[in-house]
Amino acid sequence: MIYPRTTVFHLPMLISDHAPILALLNSQRRNTVKPFRFENWWLLEVDYDSTAKKSWAKSANRTFHQKTRYLATDLKNWRRKKPRIDEQLQRVEDCILQAQSLHPSFQDYEL
Repeated sequence: MIYPRTTVFHLPMLISDHAPILALLNSQRRNTVKPFRFENWWLLEVDYDSTAKKSWAKSANRTFHQKTRYLATDLKNWRRKKPRIDEQLQRVEDCILQAQSLHPSFQDYEL
């Protein structure tokens, strides 16, 4: 709250087990509209097909360009309901950290 225009980046752990943090004070964030990007992993999601088919059927009387715009909007909304990648990664890192913090006699090496 003291530095409202600060941007913090959590950088990856590359050399050691410490994760560096980069803080930019008085940064200028640009509010940009991100273009639609299709992610291949969406195809592996159970509810992707039904979402895409429902969106495509909803715009049946539209032009191809309009159909794809509706599909992109519906997929963006569908994606927002999924856990974010950083949340999923955090859960995995927490599980690893928890397993590593156990005494060796309690660790399960068969997992």
